[in-house]
Amino acid sequence: MTTSSPTAPPTERVTLITGCTSGIGEAAARALAAQPGTLVLLGRSASKLAALQAALRGGAATIETIQADLGERAQVRRAAEALLATHPKLHLLINNAGVYNQERKLTADGVEETFAVNHLAYFELTLRLLPALRAAAAPDAPARVINVASDAHRASSMGWADLEKAQGYGQGWGAYAQSKLANILFTRALGRRLAGRGVVVHAMHPGFVNSGFARNNGWLGNLAMNISRPFQRSPARAAETITFLATSPEAGRSTGGYWANERPSTPTRAARDEAAEERLWAVSLERCGLSEPAL
Repeated sequence: MTTSSPTAPPTERVTLITGCTSGIGEAAARALAAQPGTLVLLGRSASKLAALQAALRGGAATIETIQADLGERAQVRRAAEALLATHPKLHLLINNAGVYNQERKLTADGVEETFAVNHLAYFELTLRLLPALRAAAAPDAPARVINVASDAHRASSMGWADLEKAQGYGQGWGAYAQSKLANILFTRALGRRLAGRGVVVHAMHPGFVNSGFARNNGWLGNLAMNISRPFQRSPARAAETITFLATSPEAGRSTGGYWANERPSTPTRAARDEAAEERLWAVSLERCGLSEPAL
């Protein structure tokens, strides 16, 4: 696509959002579907994707879908290839898909599922889509990457000797909190690499949300979520920071930030450790079988 304007017309803007068939992701998708452009929904369930696509028809956006289980590296790669095959430019990537498991589970690749889905999938999908993000960059309208993290990171440090929690998994909180810390470290490392290159990167905290979170853990997970319902916010409210980061001029003028309630927030010292950022980057490249991207 070519245009005489330095920015893509709204109808040419392309957005990809993962984990969008329920909760925060669905709320964000519904908000973004009201804007012109192409909205690509990525999720595990073909039937849920089809239902959401049908529900969003009639809005300003053209709705497309990609079915993939981001817990499997081959499917992450195929999802990226599918997007790149039809959209050489990607203006907005929202990494939202995530899991919380009270019992330790392994993916088909033999990787602990929380680490695989919540961190490695963010990392690999983003790096594979960097050419399209770079291609969409314009002087006054940078492409954007939004990583859904959490204040759960405040309870964690990186367990370098056992990143996949083979020992002491407990009820899964440690694995989840570490994955959210990894989201912020990745955001900062990528933001530093892309500074001045037309792509901005932010992480955000959605709050404690009334969604499907933790409800895959049987009756105990459902009970805990039901008991805590009075303290939960709606998915629509939680998604407001996503849509703010996706559209606001303010969020386009900075990179590597951590946001909550549409405002900058300061993550923990562990999340601002540049040595940890670089160590996680190197480990993630190795785990994903990727080379340092040419920027």
